[in-house]
Amino acid sequence: MTNATQTTENSMVLSDYTIPAHRLDDLGAVIAKINRKAEKNGLIPFDLIVGDQIATVHNKGELTEYTTIDYPITIIGDYPSVNGWKCIANIEHTEGVNLISIFGDDDVTKFRERKPVCDHCHQHRIKVQSYIIKNDDTGELMQVGKTCVQDYIQKDPATMFNYLKWIVELKGQFDDDYFGGGSYVPHYGVSEIASRSAMIIRLNGFVSRGKADYGQEPTSELVNFNLAPNFLGWKESAVKNYRDTYILSDKDREISAGMIEYFNADSSTNNFVAMIKDLIKLEFVTTKYTGYIAGAVASYLRHLDKIAADANKTERNNEHIGVIKKRQNFTVTLETVRAMEGYYGTTYIHNFVDDAGHVLVWFASGVTLEDEKGKTFVIKATPKKFDEYKGMAQTVVARVAMQ
Repeated sequence: MTNATQTTENSMVLSDYTIPAHRLDDLGAVIAKINRKAEKNGLIPFDLIVGDQIATVHNKGELTEYTTIDYPITIIGDYPSVNGWKCIANIEHTEGVNLISIFGDDDVTKFRERKPVCDHCHQHRIKVQSYIIKNDDTGELMQVGKTCVQDYIQKDPATMFNYLKWIVELKGQFDDDYFGGGSYVPHYGVSEIASRSAMIIRLNGFVSRGKADYGQEPTSELVNFNLAPNFLGWKESAVKNYRDTYILSDKDREISAGMIEYFNADSSTNNFVAMIKDLIKLEFVTTKYTGYIAGAVASYLRHLDKIAADANKTERNNEHIGVIKKRQNFTVTLETVRAMEGYYGTTYIHNFVDDAGHVLVWFASGVTLEDEKGKTFVIKATPKKFDEYKGMAQTVVARVAMQ
C-alpha cells in the first residue's frame, strides 16, 4: 500500500470508495495477488492508496457510544501497453454477431458490424476471436487476429486482458459494496478504554485473564461489557443501578492520560511496552486489545503506588508491634492500597506504617481506605499474627476502625 502515486493518460483510476478498517487487509491481499501475476507477466502492478482514517462516532454521549473506522481508498493501474500498442477490447465472432468486451471509453462502434478481417494481414482468417488494439501516440484503432497481434504487443493478449478484467472486477466489487459489506466492527478510543479500565480496577481490583479463577470475570471482560453493555431483557431498575455504579470520575480520566504519557516516554524494548505504544498511535482500537490496555493501566497504577510509597517511606523497623488478640490504638500513615480478587470477592490490602517504622497490614474484604492514602491517623485494631514479607517484619491486624 502506498500513500501517493502519479497518474498518466493511460491510468485507470478507482476512487471515491471507502471501506471499513477490518476489510483493509482483505483488499490489500487481493491487490497483492493481482500484482504478483502482473509482475510475473511483465505488466505494471496496481497502486493501492489509503487515505487518512475517518472516525465516526455512534450513540454519542450514551453509555453505548462507539466509533467506526473507515478508510478512503484509491486504486490506480495503467492499461498494459507494449511497443506503443495496447489491447482495449476483444471481439467474439459468433454467428455473424460481434460481441465486444471493451475496457475503457473508446468508441468502437465501427467494429460492431465489421467482418472478422485482420487489419494487419487483411485476410478472412479470423474464426472465433480478434482484438482491438490502440496506438498510444496516434490513437489509431485496429482489429487484429490472435496470431498477428503478436507483431504489435509481443505479449499474450489474454494476459493483458486478464489485467484489465481484474480492475473491472475490482470496480464491480466496490460498486456492489463487497469490500464495504458485512457488519461494522466497533472501535473505541484508547484513552476511553484506559479510563474505563481505571474505573473497573478502582471498583473491583485488577484481574488478568490468565489469573482469573472460576466464577471471576477478568478486568478486560468487565471493561468490554462496560463499553458495550447489552441491556436486552434488563429491568429499568437494573439499568439504573448499573449506570449509578459505573461512573467515570475525573481521577479515572487522569489515570488514563497519565498511563499514555508514561508508556510513550518508556524507551525500553519490552514487547508489551512496544504493543501499548503502537495501540496509542492508532488512537482507536477494537475490544480485541482491551486486555493490553487494562494491563497497562494496572502497570501504571503500580508505578504510582511505588512513587507514593517511596515518597512517604519511613525507615523500616524490622520488629513486630502490639500484642496478639489485644485490641489497641495505633497512629499510622496509610502508604498503599492494593486490590486482590479472590473466590469470595475483592480484598483490599492496606499497608500502614507508624512513626517508628513498624509495618501493619490489614486485609479488608470489600472495604477500602483508598481515599486516605498518604494520610496519618489513629486506628483501633487487633493484631492477628506476626508475619514477614520479603525479610521484613509486618504485623497483620484485623477489625480496623478509624478513630
